[in-house]
Amino acid sequence: GKYGRLRLKFLKEEMKAEYTKMLMNNTLTDYLLEVDAKATDMENMLINELKKRSKIDEKLKEVIEYRLKYRESSLQELSEIITLETGKKITKSGLNHRFRKIKEIVNNLNTKK
Repeated sequence: GKYGRLRLKFLKEEMKAEYTKMLMNNTLTDYLLEVDAKATDMENMLINELKKRSKIDEKLKEVIEYRLKYRESSLQELSEIITLETGKKITKSGLNHRFRKIKEIVNNLNTKK
């Protein structure tokens, strides 16, 4: 998944010795699958928590749902999918704005804890 690939890239670029060791010991694949599963679980928990909050309006909830449904899509692809499926036009820029707003809400939640 996405997080496993990100971790793989990080290992290759920043932790070459650890990457090589895991590759030679045949543990890299299991490690990357575990990283991906944990990160995806954390993402899902956070998204579900966000959806429960009253600060999240329907437009933001809709964007969250589509991001969950189409995880691997780029912003451009996601904007086209949402436009096609809902009949409501949203641009890549508009989608990016909504994700920034969601990130801002998440940051505010984290500072309150």
